[in-house]
Formats: sequence, C-alpha cells, structure tokens
Amino acid sequence: MQIRFCFLLLAISLWVASCSASPTATATLPTLLVFSQAQQAEPPLLVAVGPLQEEMGMEIPAPQPLNFSLPGDCSIYNLYPSPNDYVVAAEFVCGGGPLVQVLNLRNATVEMPAEAYQVDSRFMTWSADGRFLYLKADSLGAPFILRYDLSNDTSRKLDLPETVYDMAALPDGRILYALTRGLGFGSEVWVARSDGRRATLLFSEPESIVAYLRPSPDATQLAYILLPDSPQPFPDGKLWLRPLSGGEGRFVAIADGGHGYAPTWSPDGSGIAFVVRQSAEPFFTNLFFYRLSDESLTPLTDFSDAVVETASWSPQGNYLTFNVVRNGTIQVWMTAFPGGEPRPLDETVASCCAVWLAGR
Repeated sequence: MQIRFCFLLLAISLWVASCSASPTATATLPTLLVFSQAQQAEPPLLVAVGPLQEEMGMEIPAPQPLNFSLPGDCSIYNLYPSPNDYVVAAEFVCGGGPLVQVLNLRNATVEMPAEAYQVDSRFMTWSADGRFLYLKADSLGAPFILRYDLSNDTSRKLDLPETVYDMAALPDGRILYALTRGLGFGSEVWVARSDGRRATLLFSEPESIVAYLRPSPDATQLAYILLPDSPQPFPDGKLWLRPLSGGEGRFVAIADGGHGYAPTWSPDGSGIAFVVRQSAEPFFTNLFFYRLSDESLTPLTDFSDAVVETASWSPQGNYLTFNVVRNGTIQVWMTAFPGGEPRPLDETVASCCAVWLAGR
C-alpha cells in the first residue's frame, strides 16, 4: 500500500502550500479531499470537492499541480479529521517510529503535539468536541498516553497504563480505552475522565482482543471487533455491540480481522458499515451495513476481485466513500446511501483515501 502513503503525504504538502498565501474563507473550504494520479510517472494531485449535490453526477474540480518535496525519512500512514472543524491529524511512518502532526486547514498551520517530549507518536482518538487529541507516545521506548490541547498548543502526559492500545471518546468528554496485559491475557475496556482519572472497568474479554472501539453517536452503544487472543495473523473477526450503560454484549456478524478495517457508525446512529472478508485466497472483501432497528445485514458493495476498505461517511450520512484495491491499483469509490450504486469517483485515474471534513 505504499502508493497510498505517497498520495496522502503529497496531498498534505499540496493543501498546506495552497493555503499558505492567506487564510481560506470557511465558505471555500472543501467537504471532501481526494488524492488522484493520472499517470504513474506524474505526481499525485489533491482534488478538493465542495458541498456535494444530492445527485451522484457532480463534477470534481480540476486539480492544479504544485511543486512539492517529500520528506526523506517518512511516508504517510493515515489522516484523521477533527469531528467538528477543518483540522486533520496526519500520522506518518518514519525511520524513528510513527509521528503525528496536526494540520489546520483554516490558517495553514502545522503543529507537532509530541515535539516537547522528543519521542515518536501514534494517533489514538479525537475528543468529541475536537479540543483534545490523544496519542500513544514513545511506543519504541517507555510508552505513555499524551493528550494534546489544540486550544493552547500544549501536551500533557496522562496517568494511564502503558499497555493501552486503543481509545475512543464519548460526547460527555470521557474516554474509553482498551488494554492488554500480554498474549493470552485477553483485553480490558475501561472508561475514565478526559484526563484519564477515575477509571472504571467497563468489561473484560479474558480470551479475546477487543479492537476498534467505536461508540454510537448518542453514546448508548459500543461497536467493536473481537479477535482471538493468539499470534495467528489476520484471523476472522466478529462485530459486537455492547450497551455503554452496562450489560452483556451481543454478536452481530463475522467481520474482517487484522487488516485495520474499523466499523463506522452512520451519523444518525441507525447502523454500522463494516468490512467482511469473503475470500481468503484470493483475498477480497466487501462492505455491509447492519441496521439496528431490524437487525438486518445489507451488502453495500459486491466485488469478487477486489479489496474494499473501511468506509467513511459524509457528515450528513447520505454518502459513503471507500478505497477499492484491485489489480495493484487503488481507487476511491462512492455510493449514495441508502440504495446507491457504487462507482469510482474517476475511473480514469488512480485515487485513494478520501477524507470528509465536518467543519462548523
């Protein structure tokens, strides 16, 4: 997936460069960023899409190529948009370990949340109000959780176990985190204040690993993927739901495990889009939607020769975008929801990693 890393890294350079002359007015900021490459020998380009029409026939603005230079020691891993502003956390893979930067698309600033600690950093979660960014820092040394405050550009080390490996935020400011005490000890999921204090055990899975904590928009339920606690690579996963007020969880469906494909709630909380592995050899996947009201499963894609990756919902919940990997090429596809016919945004180019921006 190295081509995706290059797309994203270049997109950051292009967007920051395009905003550097003067702050961009809110009305002109895009709702969707897409990265495309017409020819392998040509540089990838950033395509910024404004508010989408209800029809799928919208035109994508023609990108303008800009000069750029890629950092010599890093490639991009992923982008994580703020839940309510034009701010994106960018995670890089570098020779010294992972690195997170914060990009403000309103004023073209770039911040380094872990810079004062001089350690590597990995994205964990945003707070629900977008004020705090949580990172796993010093993963190659003595790991700890770092909370970065965007309001004053300060970072604080939290008193949380070094074995925390996953986090999520609740609308009331509290955080969820998952930890493991080692192979064969399973997982524990805890809930705490935003500063990590007053932690309470929510539930434990002594024989399984809990991955991709995803609270529902109304914070009544928690979706997650349950994986066997074993060294087996890429095991089958299981999508589970559990009430956040307490009580037993319940199995929903078999899901892909181990490839990093998280479940994603629809913005209205009516259901969950998730990735299902439909063949191991050759490997291919599809997206399904689980609707809570009637517990139905509906396929969103129907590929037999491609890998479909994690879905990203538009803020209004009327579109989903996702990467389709086929024959060594990555393309961004989109479908209207519900009932839309999936299609590539531009079938003539390679593209990847569409990011929706919530704004405010």
